[in-house]
Amino acid sequence: MKQYWQFRSMMRPALLAVREEHHTVINHALLVSLGMTPDEAHRWSAKTLELQQSCGCKTGAMFMMATLLLYPLVWHWTLTERLHTPWLHILIWLSAAFVAGGIGKLTGLLGAQIRIRIRLRDIRSRVKESSRHG
Repeated sequence: MKQYWQFRSMMRPALLAVREEHHTVINHALLVSLGMTPDEAHRWSAKTLELQQSCGCKTGAMFMMATLLLYPLVWHWTLTERLHTPWLHILIWLSAAFVAGGIGKLTGLLGAQIRIRIRLRDIRSRVKESSRHG
């Protein structure tokens, strides 16, 4: 047990090497020492950095486009008889697209945060495994 705590205290600075603007930067040497090839470690670090810099715009745009494409069908099947004014129809359509874009952006940000936490949990479990074996 003492070896685990020594290993953990030694690896903690490497795992949480630098904190910049609420981002955790993973030490490349740590990933290689945990059994990844240098190429895998580089891809893993790059993907983690990409997730940290994710703004959710891509997901927001997809939600907005889906709303802009699907709303006319929904309007035709459900609201045609209730809304006789085309200007009201256009206002509702644009409002729905704006709200969907915001929901998509939040979904994208939340999804990126969840994937980052999963990656960090994976690294923590690898550190624990390597401390048990080494």
